[in-house]
Amino acid sequence: MERDGAPTPSPRAHAQRDVTDLSFGKCVVERVLQRVADELRASGFPAPAAGAIPGPSMSRVLIIGPCGAGKSTLARALAPALGLPLVHLDREYWRPGWVETAADPWRARVEELIAQPRWVMDGNYGGTLELRLTRATAVVLLDLPRRVYVGRVLWRSLVYHGRTRADMAEGCTERLDPAFLRYVWSFARDKRPRLLALKDALAPALPFLHLRSRGAVRRLLTHARERGALPRA
Repeated sequence: MERDGAPTPSPRAHAQRDVTDLSFGKCVVERVLQRVADELRASGFPAPAAGAIPGPSMSRVLIIGPCGAGKSTLARALAPALGLPLVHLDREYWRPGWVETAADPWRARVEELIAQPRWVMDGNYGGTLELRLTRATAVVLLDLPRRVYVGRVLWRSLVYHGRTRADMAEGCTERLDPAFLRYVWSFARDKRPRLLALKDALAPALPFLHLRSRGAVRRLLTHARERGALPRA
């Protein structure tokens, strides 16, 4: 069949033209990406490690879990591995002498913190958790066995007795009282279900790394240090 005096291209010719178009498009994309990478390097922006997972999934990482699970320790190690600023919510919330920040100023402060484009942030603080969940690009839940995190709470109360931990606000020396110990002990029963429900309700598609063992935590850190990115959930 002919049209306007010219022969109609065969299916094979169509296929070859499609391949040529795809190859040209791929070449253009590769050149654009290379140019962007060159400009970033010229401006001093660090290049990602080989095998890194690019994109927003690692730009705002929220770490939650029971006291003693290692949230602050993980955050301190993860922030430099990912090249992200570190935010300890305990340092922001407490005032010297274990004085709490009032609800309205605290909410305003959290909104200010999460408005930043990049961060690793550790802490639960249920009253503002929904704000952080809707802003985070990935969540890490440290869900270690109770014997691990309760044991760590007891251990650090002895090691830091009369002193202030690095992740805590100045003037808040380490303490351990029955009310706090009950809070820690009942986390899995009372707090964890709410954390999971909020995450599912507000951000069901959010990358979610549920770490249930110390080995899982070590593997995450190894991946982050070697590749400069979080593993895929």
